[in-house]
Amino acid sequence: MTGFGTRTGFVGSMVEGEDGLVVLRGEQGPAAVARVAEHLQALVAAGVRHIRVDAHGASGLDAALLPVLSQVQTRLTVRQGMLTATGLRATDHPGAAAVGSPRPLRDLRTPPRGATTLEDSFSRS
Repeated sequence: MTGFGTRTGFVGSMVEGEDGLVVLRGEQGPAAVARVAEHLQALVAAGVRHIRVDAHGASGLDAALLPVLSQVQTRLTVRQGMLTATGLRATDHPGAAAVGSPRPLRDLRTPPRGATTLEDSFSRS
């Protein structure tokens, strides 16, 4: 596609009963953290108990998003709710191969190769 200018990321949200959904698509960058936070705050203010953040198809997410997600989870815990996130990828941490070459976050349900105890799982991550 040519002639359509620079592609930007999309952040949208919706409420259905006690459930909220935040959808992220496209290139996000550091400015997206504030936009995502606004959507999450609006969902919490609307009284939802469960929020799902769907980031499949999103790229360039900033690590500053993680504390925002944690704060929202803390607020939802008071309501006996939960925040879940899917499609998040780590790119800006020391273990990443290179920026722009995202690798998925390690699934904590699967212990690393060679781990025989729960303690081994955390000491090798």
